[in-house]
Amino acid sequence: MDGAKLSYYRNQCNELGASVLKLQQQLTETRRDARRQRTIIRLMRRLYNQAALLNEQTPCQPLSEILIGDLVESLSLDCAALLHRCDENTLCVEYGLGVPADFRLPLPSPCAPQMTSTQAASQPAETLAAIESLHLTAWAWVASPTMDKLIFLGLRQPRSALDTTGLDDACLAIPATVLEIYLQLLEQQRMTETLRESAFRDPLTLLPNRISLLNRLAVNLERCHTTPDNHFALLCLDINRFKIINDSLGHTLGDHLLVAVGQRLKSCLRDCDMIACLGGDEFLVLLDPLNDPEDAERCSERLTQALNAPFNIHGYEIFISASIGIVHADARYTQPEAMLRDADIAMSHAKRSDRSKGQWMLFDPGMHQQILQRMELERDLRWALERQEFLLHYQPIINITTGQIKGFEALIRWQHPVHGMVPPDQFIPLAEETLLILDIGRFVLTEGCHQAIAWAQRFAKPPTININLSGRQFMRADLPSQIGEIITDLHCLPSQINLEITESALLSDPDAARASLDQLHALGFTLSMDDFGTGYSSLSYLHQFPFDIIKIDRSFIRALGEDASATSIVTAILGLAQALDKQIVAEGIETAEQLALLQQLGCHYGQGYYFSRPLDAAAAETFLQQYK
Repeated sequence: MDGAKLSYYRNQCNELGASVLKLQQQLTETRRDARRQRTIIRLMRRLYNQAALLNEQTPCQPLSEILIGDLVESLSLDCAALLHRCDENTLCVEYGLGVPADFRLPLPSPCAPQMTSTQAASQPAETLAAIESLHLTAWAWVASPTMDKLIFLGLRQPRSALDTTGLDDACLAIPATVLEIYLQLLEQQRMTETLRESAFRDPLTLLPNRISLLNRLAVNLERCHTTPDNHFALLCLDINRFKIINDSLGHTLGDHLLVAVGQRLKSCLRDCDMIACLGGDEFLVLLDPLNDPEDAERCSERLTQALNAPFNIHGYEIFISASIGIVHADARYTQPEAMLRDADIAMSHAKRSDRSKGQWMLFDPGMHQQILQRMELERDLRWALERQEFLLHYQPIINITTGQIKGFEALIRWQHPVHGMVPPDQFIPLAEETLLILDIGRFVLTEGCHQAIAWAQRFAKPPTININLSGRQFMRADLPSQIGEIITDLHCLPSQINLEITESALLSDPDAARASLDQLHALGFTLSMDDFGTGYSSLSYLHQFPFDIIKIDRSFIRALGEDASATSIVTAILGLAQALDKQIVAEGIETAEQLALLQQLGCHYGQGYYFSRPLDAAAAETFLQQYK
């Protein structure tokens, strides 16, 4: 074979060998990349699984231990550590294997986020000195973008091929990737913990919330049952008339006030006690332990006194008071919600007390029974209309000069199937509160109209029927049109109906009340101001509103002839009514002496037990026939 051919075949072999070598190198790199990817995936899976356990609050290894331990094992390292920046120029060990716990790495910022020992010449002398103290043959690091976290890797024994150890630039992809994943999981954990801490803190006051207090209360109750000598109490505190502050000064200022209230209350408590905010204007205080049960009352007094001092919020001087309910832990309580319920019940009783300033009240089991009875009464009240348990009684209104009947006041009665006749003062306030009074009021007006029509058909001079309108009814802007529709549908004349409105029903919105009264008066209804003299602005209302009749409250009539001031008030009212051309009805006449004095003073009409108690429809008709 000549030289030319030999040279040709030699070149072909060289090219083929180079191609084979290149393929081998590529295959090796591919295998290394695949191993790196598998390692990364395995480490990521381990970190994610561990993070899931931590989020579920399951006891397990910290993420830093998993991170460093798996890197040492996967990359066959002699040492590794997770460092965090402990000051501006130094990183300290957060967790390490094969690295002293007190190892400190001087590393001023800025510096390279990745570094290997082959690039060591570019590092500061103090950094290299610290690393040399570890006696490593090769090392590397990867850091977070902010350089506040850093993974340090090291070898103490020389290896035949560093690229298989994870300490060259290519293999640093493994710690760099898992460090990024680790930092993301740390942030997720931080956010989860923040959220979890918030299902336990009130966002406004930053005090513990209802859940947090109930958790501690449950622990206390369990301890109380195992160790009966451990005493504690729960206080429920509510700011009186807080809605007025919000409505008048705004919710932002109200929020600042709540924060200040929470801090002032907290300053009055011991470190061992707990205060929580339920949202709104209600706070809970857990007094634990209590050496003397009366300490709960003393603490309540101290809290109410502390709140009496004014609050200065954004230049406003605000005075508040609070009502407190107290309940002591005992064998009755196994669930924290029951104890919280009873503290709230006691607080409600304190709020409804006659004292104008804040006060506290101790829970009594009878209070709970009253609540249950109230719930039962409300349930039955909702069914009473459908079951036709309501009826009207009628109390006559007498012309005290002639003795003739002017009309009847319609008074609702509830014939309960179990409890018998339920007094109005027991169910009317509940009906007002639950707005059932709107349906009840419609029933009273309808039944009263039916009775007025029936008597108009039977008597030449039929009596008028007085119908009471509640404050809740009067708050509806469409009340005149509703009443007009009812009498139109029933073919009842407005002149047969006298509508009675208490002064308190006018207080919430006098302008709207005057508009409604004007419309009702224009429809032809006679209007009476009921319970005159018990309000705050009666005299001004007399000329502002189109009342035809004034009914003097029974409290003045009861004291007539016995209390000089009551007699003077009645005399003044009669004189004022005469000057304004209003008729007067005296309520609550019970004695002949009261009647005689009212006749002497020139009163027009009267009603009361002296003439008759309220009568059912049949008895009222009999009474009417006697006075034809």
